[in-house]
Amino acid sequence: MPRRHRALIVASVMVVTVGVGSCSSSVRVVSSRPTETTVVGGSTTDAAGSIPAIGVDGGAMTTSTTTAMLPLLPTVRLDVPDSPGGFAQDRGLSGGYGHDVVLVTSTEDGGPGSYRAALSGGDRIVRFDPSLDGATIDLSADVLVGGSNITLDGSGADVVITGSATKFSGTNIIVAGMTYRDIHRTNDGDALTFLDASETQVVGLYGNSLATTTDGLVDFIWNNGHDVYVTICGNRFERHDKAMLINSGRDSREGGLYYVTLCHNAWSDIYQRTPLARDARVHQYNSVFERFGKPNGDGGGSKVGNGGDHAHQLLENNVAIPRADGEKTFDGSTVTAPRSEWAGPQVRGDGYVRATGSLLETVGEVTATEVIQDPELVFMPDYQYDLVPATPEMRDAVLESAGRCVPAGDDHVIPCAPLLLREPGSTIVAIVDGDARSVLFVLDGKPLDAVADLGDGRWELTLTTVHSTPGVLKVIAESLDGRAVTSDPVLVAVVP
Repeated sequence: MPRRHRALIVASVMVVTVGVGSCSSSVRVVSSRPTETTVVGGSTTDAAGSIPAIGVDGGAMTTSTTTAMLPLLPTVRLDVPDSPGGFAQDRGLSGGYGHDVVLVTSTEDGGPGSYRAALSGGDRIVRFDPSLDGATIDLSADVLVGGSNITLDGSGADVVITGSATKFSGTNIIVAGMTYRDIHRTNDGDALTFLDASETQVVGLYGNSLATTTDGLVDFIWNNGHDVYVTICGNRFERHDKAMLINSGRDSREGGLYYVTLCHNAWSDIYQRTPLARDARVHQYNSVFERFGKPNGDGGGSKVGNGGDHAHQLLENNVAIPRADGEKTFDGSTVTAPRSEWAGPQVRGDGYVRATGSLLETVGEVTATEVIQDPELVFMPDYQYDLVPATPEMRDAVLESAGRCVPAGDDHVIPCAPLLLREPGSTIVAIVDGDARSVLFVLDGKPLDAVADLGDGRWELTLTTVHSTPGVLKVIAESLDGRAVTSDPVLVAVVP
């Protein structure tokens, strides 16, 4: 029998002004701790409300106050992880969860409320005021982030970061729902760099969109002998030369190993490095590589090189789409020799590559190919993950959802709702904690059938229809007194 909740909790919000780093700037900080509210007289309030009673003596109106104490609504959640776990969540990735929120309220390059000031310390969640939606923040110099336990969450406003790089040297970092474009002010300008680690580094990237810099889109380098654990899922990397480097190849700055999980990413109009990895174990699955390689046929996609037996790439159920002869690339060049090879070792490379379940598409006279090397020696990850076949429907679902960050709710470690790729006949379970008389699964506003009550607060949805376009799935639970509560969302695509 589900547990009954009788306690009432009063919600609170804390707004304070704090100094940032050693400067005198101040930023707005809002408590991020999740709260619960009570429902009074049919409306939601932060505390028990007052119900006025009109006097009946014909004289001046008098009032009395009655406090309505309704039981809390049941809680409802989908029994899925916050996002694909991979190496980072296996190492306890939490970012700034549980810490206060620092709001970016200004598009200025520095000073109170700026992006730079907000990232000048650790132990925080950095978000953007909705008033900045559609704004651009142009950085005149790199933003150096030395703190740890940080979530940089761009899901609340569509803000473009441009001009200079953002460089993280701390650990337990989440970057989600951000857009980076035209990072051009230095020759080594990456959009995001994770470098100079002073301890084991753990990083998660979710739902970001990155394009066009003078060096890499995202680089993981200079780990100074420390291991690095990374999960990169649901991102869009596009219109660029060298997309992602894992290990700089400089022995004096490296050491340790890089462990990288990549899933549900879209790599589009990229010349090379999707990624290039040395001294790493890279697992990439259910991702799409479209329009890869240089105009003259050089370049290519996911590579290992110069890493000896430490360089591994496990590539599962991905889609590769070559360029068309004569097409224009992101920098205006004309393709004269479309490249076919999307995966494999460098020409001089060593290391191991295993590619399985790929959908190798044909454009014109060119069919995508892959090169494997000692596949029986490639590592296998020991974490759990969901893998669906590489099909045209899977390709379309990833291309539509990559770079999209649907907010997952304040009580989630990962700000972006996860993309769940499922096959027809698979199931999703909702857990209702408290008394509910009905539960409804809703996908993009349309109720779904095939829902079963498993008992003990567990309700199961069987996915019987193909929905290859990712939709927002929520669960609505109706309480015994007729009120309703809705779960946080996930994105679902059902692909054959």
